Amino acid sequence: MARTKIYTAHVNFKGKKHYIGCFPTKQARSGAMRKFRESQPLEMCPCGVEFPRPLKAHVGIQFCSEHKTWAYWIRYRYGLADELIAALLVLKPDGCFACGSHERLSFDHCHATGKARGWLCRSCNLVLGMVEDDVERLTSLILYLKGE
Repeated sequence: MARTKIYTAHVNFKGKKHYIGCFPTKQARSGAMRKFRESQPLEMCPCGVEFPRPLKAHVGIQFCSEHKTWAYWIRYRYGLADELIAALLVLKPDGCFACGSHERLSFDHCHATGKARGWLCRSCNLVLGMVEDDVERLTSLILYLKGE
């Protein structure tokens, strides 16, 4: 069976149709784009995941789709450079520094100075936020739990 060519018609101001040429079908365009993307070199996220190089040029460290939004938020929130964000991602622990939980780790920082402290699970981070990072209040809560 012969392939049919797809022509695009253009109607000029006098109402006559002019056929401008043969354009590839949507499947052919997507196949060409896939071949182009596959021929491009791969980038590597600091977490070790390889991904295609983005079409837009970006200076600095590239992050995979899983960490791109996180890195943008850390850059915006704390004003850290890409190198420090990559180091945070590489040094991300297996669990919370306080309780060892693996659920919903978040990046903890001092609210007074903005200094980074480490990785805590959401629960431990909320506890520190509730006591306003006050060591005396935490020790009195510990004494209360012990019944002293």
